[in-house]
Amino acid sequence: MSNSSQPAATPAQFAGTFTLSADGQAVLEELTRKFAGQLWHPDEAERIRRIAWREVIEHIYSEIDKAEKGG
Repeated sequence: MSNSSQPAATPAQFAGTFTLSADGQAVLEELTRKFAGQLWHPDEAERIRRIAWREVIEHIYSEIDKAEKGG
């Protein structure tokens, strides 16, 4: 749950969390394997759930990319 009084995580924090340590890299790899797979499923609710999971993974990678580009 979001708390408006807390600042948002920065791209550098995402990069530091997920790319600068072996533990962070292992966690990101596990999250990617588990939540960034095939989107298609015959059940519409499951497809929607898979799309939402993928969006989270894509956000993490996007923030890491911003940090690597100096953002």
